[in-house]
Amino acid sequence: MPDRSFYLKRAQELCSDFSSGALPSTLSAYFHPSSSLAFEHGPPDIPSLPFLGRPFTGSKGIEKYFETITSYLGVKGEMTFSDWAVDTEAGLEEAGKGAVVTCRGRAEFDYKSTGKSWKEQFAYRLELGEDGLLRKYEVWADPLSAYLAAQG
Repeated sequence: MPDRSFYLKRAQELCSDFSSGALPSTLSAYFHPSSSLAFEHGPPDIPSLPFLGRPFTGSKGIEKYFETITSYLGVKGEMTFSDWAVDTEAGLEEAGKGAVVTCRGRAEFDYKSTGKSWKEQFAYRLELGEDGLLRKYEVWADPLSAYLAAQG
């Protein structure tokens, strides 16, 4: 079984690529092709935020998640990540078969069609298999600020 540094490095690589504007196809390569899920917590019934509260599964779904979020939101300045934690036992579907990596992110986002922006802190929970591929990607952010920015 890989050690904690292996999982941390994989999670940090994904976050680095996302924060630097990597293509959705590049980001989806970090995920298991068939058994993967991206889920951003929030109300699923806001048309102006179609990436919230909906499961995106498999390679195509993961790519669609990143296409959707980047078509609606931009990042102003630098996106940063901190407070990394790696747990190789708790919270996994199969104990000892991977790791859960959590971190906190900070960024200033803008809603592209209105140009309105907001500063936000958000949390990631990334579940990786022994192969280093993501099985679950969960985000807790600030959907109210995103909603208000979408309204202009």
